[in-house]
Amino acid sequence: MASTGKWETVAPKKNKKSTSKSNGKKPGGTGTVERGPVIEHAKPIETAQTIWSSVAELEADEEHKENRQIQANKDHAKTSNASPKSPKKAGADKKKQQGKDKKAGKREFKTVEDAMKKLDANVLKTVVQDTKLKFPDNPQFWLNDLASVLNLKLDAPDLDPTFYQQPSDYPLSILPKPVYSVLSSTVTSCPLQVQNIFFEHCLYMMVKEMTNGTPTYGYRICIQFLAQSRPEVTTANIPKFADLLKTTVNRPNVCLSIIWGLSQSGSKDLATGLTVWLQLLLPHLGTKSLSSYIIGILENLFKNHKKTKASHNSIGPHEFFPVLDFVFTPNTALAQSLQQRLQAVYPKIKDLALGPSASKTPCQYFPSLLARATPNCPPALKTEIMELLVNCLTSDPQSFSNWRQMYTKHLLQSGVLMRYMLDNWDKVSRVLPVKFVQETVLAFSITNEEMAAHTPGREECRSACKELLLKMKKPKFPWGRLIFTILLLVVAILGLDIYTHGTFQASTSHRVLKDSGLLAVSQQAWVKISFYSRKGTDWAREWVPYYYSMVAEVLDPYIKLLWQNMYDFGMWIAEVSAPLRAWLDKKVPVVLEWIDAKVPVVVASITQVTSKVNIAAQEYWSVLKPHAMVVWTAMMDNVQAMGSWLEKNVFTGKLSPEAMQASMVMVWEYVWTSSTAAKQWIVEKLNA
Repeated sequence: MASTGKWETVAPKKNKKSTSKSNGKKPGGTGTVERGPVIEHAKPIETAQTIWSSVAELEADEEHKENRQIQANKDHAKTSNASPKSPKKAGADKKKQQGKDKKAGKREFKTVEDAMKKLDANVLKTVVQDTKLKFPDNPQFWLNDLASVLNLKLDAPDLDPTFYQQPSDYPLSILPKPVYSVLSSTVTSCPLQVQNIFFEHCLYMMVKEMTNGTPTYGYRICIQFLAQSRPEVTTANIPKFADLLKTTVNRPNVCLSIIWGLSQSGSKDLATGLTVWLQLLLPHLGTKSLSSYIIGILENLFKNHKKTKASHNSIGPHEFFPVLDFVFTPNTALAQSLQQRLQAVYPKIKDLALGPSASKTPCQYFPSLLARATPNCPPALKTEIMELLVNCLTSDPQSFSNWRQMYTKHLLQSGVLMRYMLDNWDKVSRVLPVKFVQETVLAFSITNEEMAAHTPGREECRSACKELLLKMKKPKFPWGRLIFTILLLVVAILGLDIYTHGTFQASTSHRVLKDSGLLAVSQQAWVKISFYSRKGTDWAREWVPYYYSMVAEVLDPYIKLLWQNMYDFGMWIAEVSAPLRAWLDKKVPVVLEWIDAKVPVVVASITQVTSKVNIAAQEYWSVLKPHAMVVWTAMMDNVQAMGSWLEKNVFTGKLSPEAMQASMVMVWEYVWTSSTAAKQWIVEKLNA
């Protein structure tokens, strides 16, 4: 404090401090601070050493990596001697050099299989145990450390982000059993919420490591294990996964890796796999670099899961209609071959959405389907929508109520639907409830009369309503009722005749049958049928078991051998014809497309030629008709004379009607005698 009573600011003595620092003298002497008690600084709190200890172990195993850097360090030392740099700058150069080595793609193992052979389960156990000791209440650290160490150990190049040519459970399938046991026990010991967070962590770390150009096998194995053991982990946070896919869609390999990880749940659970495909993968179906793999995932889902009954809750209207558009809309972002592959799987998706076991009622699909049925709709899509609408009307009468409510705002679409019903009335009338259709069309007719005349689509709907009402009023010919009535009438007449005369022998029916000879013929036929059926039954009862046992004893080995050979032949045919069938699967759609394109042209040409031929025939007939009438008149005048001449000069002697009749009787008697003799001979031989 100064003498004036005011405080003064004293500047620090920079020169002394700087001098002491420059001289490198230790603090000592007689200063107050130096004479005070010495405070020992506490050791810093140890951080999680599990990752770094594992890295140290890896460094011990990776000495050859350090040897690779010796030459680079020598060059760096020369450069530093030539131009001295600060320690910070030297450290930065060293980091840059290490980064260059990493990005150079040099890995410890050539393949992941070689890396798997070097995995030591005891090392992983030690890592997990150390982390548990340091963080007993934080299982998230256990899993993160395990995944990091596993990823560092599997230092092999990433060749294919989707493992296209590998089994569906690769690379988890080649993981050694002891290591798999460590991974399984560690993951299952953690709560489900922690497992969900760990799955997200592995996805993000996989993306990060791929961006840095480092291997990702460790994180992939953890992702695959979680997705297969707990498929619902892939749907726990769908919005976050969708954002991750959007941000990486311009990096195909990274995006394909994420899709691969999310799709692993479908190998065990079809419902979860469909949910992932419809909500996460379907929005990216139009991306060319991803579309083929996404469709392949859907094909494998239905290929690996034959029973789909438990998955009907997976598809609703929101998921179904994008698939419908991709399948039937031409000129989409999908290539034609990919669209055909999607069309092959579409019936199964439709069955899950609208089948008899579907969770959603068909009336929930009807409004959206009707709104899409515009006159300008592509033909293939329009046909499919019409069939789906008819299916909704057939299976759920509530759809008729929805249709009536939507009619005024969807006149054009309603006209298209009614026109389709008219064009396919024979097929549609068998499945649709005609009563509901009639009530609905009558309501439409009343609405049409109340509607303004200039309303678009009104006239088309009016004409369609009239034609539908006429179709429903036109009765079918009742063939069943007619036949039943005739039979009932015959039975009634016969019964009345027998009742009137007392017995059948005294009735008029008996007399008519007897006079016409039908009664004698029927009695004789009945006697013969009874006789031979009795003889045949007796013979079969006696001899069939004997002959069957003999035939079975002789032919049974040959039949088995024949069956085995037929089975082997069928399998051989299937194996040999596999390339041909694959070629046909590829070429037949192209041929069918060509036929579809050419048939209308050919039909138009044939129609044109037929019309020309018809016109020419009419012209020629107009010229030939008078002459033909003259010839016909002359022929009719001479027919009678020609007939009498033939009777007198041709049909005489052996060719006369009487002689021909006698010859036919003689032939019939000979055939009858021969057949009777042959029958008697056969009976004698059988009895003998």
